Amino acid sequence: LVDNERYGEDDQIALQRFIEEIQSELDYQLSEIAPYDDEISMVLAKEAAIDLEALEALSRGSDEPVDTDKREKTERVGAEHQTMRFKVTFDASDRVAETIKNIIKEQAINTGNEMENAGEALVWLVDYYKERM
Repeated sequence: LVDNERYGEDDQIALQRFIEEIQSELDYQLSEIAPYDDEISMVLAKEAAIDLEALEALSRGSDEPVDTDKREKTERVGAEHQTMRFKVTFDASDRVAETIKNIIKEQAINTGNEMENAGEALVWLVDYYKERM
């Protein structure tokens, strides 16, 4: 599988169907060569959002609770992010980019992905604006 991060939205349901289709044509179970068992694959197929931070804490053997995002979330199966596009003037683009860069730095935003970092900075700015109104 190829990382589709920059080229569109992943379709988890289509991926699951694809894996099932491949599985039906093989003489062995995918779990025999994949680093997870059938039970985990069933859970992964049913979960809309997997809490990777909680899984990481479990793998470290840590019982400490993970800080959770307090924002209300609308559950959408197979989609955790939405790509948004904006059009601004050339003069404004420098200010917007610089502001987003500063928010990322000041709020220590680090999702591991530049687009998600920028999105989180924009969400922070919107929440900050709403609090001040």
